[in-house]
Amino acid sequence: MKKNLSNKTSNPVLVFSPLKRFIGYFHSLTAAGIAFKTANSVIYSACTGRSISSCGLYFRFLAQDIEIEASDYGTLKLEEYDKMCGVTRTYYPTASMSRKGMKYKQYSKSNKK
Repeated sequence: MKKNLSNKTSNPVLVFSPLKRFIGYFHSLTAAGIAFKTANSVIYSACTGRSISSCGLYFRFLAQDIEIEASDYGTLKLEEYDKMCGVTRTYYPTASMSRKGMKYKQYSKSNKK
């Protein structure tokens, strides 16, 4: 893996799909927050492991010793990345991750006469 762009002032953020595939790279936490229209603190907690996911996606900070290249998009798995970083994290099963945040209509079950 090779990282094409380097930014020394901020911590790059990697985005993984609900299917646990690498789909995005942001140069900073702020850029990711703006793109997903959410608070930086929400993405930060997903990157550090305080929460499992945010906005229906998985987020990670790019480790200093790992490089990302264009061929990794869609092929790099979240489990592989965490193993390279030496981190153990919890993941949602794919089916429950894709249904996360869905709203259901709840009707009262009254007897019809």
